Amino acid sequence: MDLRDFPPNVLDLQLFDGMSAEEVLQVIRRCAKLSITGGQSLMKSGELADCCYLILKGRVEVRARQENRKMTTLATLDAGQLVGEMGLFRDKPYRVADGVVVKDSVVVQINYHYLKRLEGVNPEVAAKLTRNLQRIAASRLKSMKVAQDSGSYTLAAAGEEMRMARSALYAQLDASSRDSAPQAAPPAPPPPALVPIQIKMALARCPLFQGFDEAELQTLIGSVHPRRYSEGDPVVMAGEPADCIYVVALGRLQVLLCVDGEYQPIASLTAGQCFGERPLVFGDGVRSATVVAESPATVMRLYYNDLHGATTTRPETRVKFEDNLARLIGAQLD
Repeated sequence: MDLRDFPPNVLDLQLFDGMSAEEVLQVIRRCAKLSITGGQSLMKSGELADCCYLILKGRVEVRARQENRKMTTLATLDAGQLVGEMGLFRDKPYRVADGVVVKDSVVVQINYHYLKRLEGVNPEVAAKLTRNLQRIAASRLKSMKVAQDSGSYTLAAAGEEMRMARSALYAQLDASSRDSAPQAAPPAPPPPALVPIQIKMALARCPLFQGFDEAELQTLIGSVHPRRYSEGDPVVMAGEPADCIYVVALGRLQVLLCVDGEYQPIASLTAGQCFGERPLVFGDGVRSATVVAESPATVMRLYYNDLHGATTTRPETRVKFEDNLARLIGAQLD
């Protein structure tokens, strides 16, 4: 396959931004070109996410199943857009949604194993392609709005998984409490309520809002919902619907993953750090980890809908936010 198999504007596609014709050719010459009839599945939830698809012609809908068992369309993608790229950035590379061809389509299959090999052959081209994939993933924030407006789009089993995870966590915390010394002091109470300057300082330190000016930070403050937690309180549970990001204002949090029925700490978060941004890029719709207060803490919530409104009031604000989001996700993948 060569550039003649692509539309004339191939070099203008976001996937190939900043790449020469020779570099684009190096990427695509080992990719497969597929023709798929409308009504067929391009990808299915639960499948191994080992590739993504560049749509040359036609239309693909991304769909996920709700808790009420109904399928909901999360995005409609047309020629020039990617589908399935989130698997490249996931810790567990499995599809979390279906891709259905709704109009006869021609797509290019980009295999992730090839991208890994490309890093060794031509690291400069691989870096450009990875950068563009990160930017495309970050721009999913804009397409999330339709799904958010229609309500939380959790997977069918998310509710039950959430309840089971919460029960398991509480059982583990109870066991730890029983094993501790009887004379241990009770958990410290939550910290006092935040004042406006503390909210602004925490936002300014957050990687998602680096470079925001006073006016942009002030716009964000109107969307902040602070909440105080005592030591040991769960902040979020794995499997819960993901509808907001969190910024730590005071205290320290611990991120936990459930491994063989036991919660294992994988990271600590302190003032200025954030979590919950991954669904903006990967579109999971549910939390992938549990977060608890390791000390008395105050955490600020910003709902995705509010965040979308606050960061799209000005084009330059949107660019800052999307660049920050891409860098943050990219750093997590390094």
